[in-house]
Amino acid sequence: MENLKSPKLFSVKGLVAVITGGGSGLGRNMALALDANGASKVFIIGRREHKIKDTAASAVNGSIIPVVGDISSKESLQTAYDQISSKAEYIDLLVANSGMVGPSANPPARQKGSEPTLLELRDYLWATPMDQFSEVSHVNITGTFYTAVAFLPLLEAANAKRPLLPRGSFHVLDPKSSSSAPSRASSVSA
Repeated sequence: MENLKSPKLFSVKGLVAVITGGGSGLGRNMALALDANGASKVFIIGRREHKIKDTAASAVNGSIIPVVGDISSKESLQTAYDQISSKAEYIDLLVANSGMVGPSANPPARQKGSEPTLLELRDYLWATPMDQFSEVSHVNITGTFYTAVAFLPLLEAANAKRPLLPRGSFHVLDPKSSSSAPSRASSVSA
């Protein structure tokens, strides 16, 4: 039961992590926390090179490694993966943190400080170009999906190194089946 005590259960000592959006906000704080608590390598991916380099320079243990990349581009994700896989045989943790805020849903305040009418709200929201919402979906949903897909080989390498379940004991649901139980054909063996 020693492995269930909090110093072991919540330890990040020796952990290898990848965090997207690691140059600012939550991503930066997660990277700095992992570094300060003993992670061996914390790769941070971000578009703004100066931001990720600043985060790496702030690391108390020097384990943060900046990698320039844009999760909204498969080519950029592949380049980031290639750089990271040349420096790490596996990753224990992937934090798909990159994201963006969409167009404002708050119309400008009225002169007397009262709430806008529903017609004013509708006109304000209707004026927002659809491509602004599409860009948000592309980054927050599509980019996150492809980030996870890109790093599957390094995550699998960590699973092979320290398997939590017997190999071949997980299942992929068959999307053609109406049953939630895995079919024999959909079982995955390693």
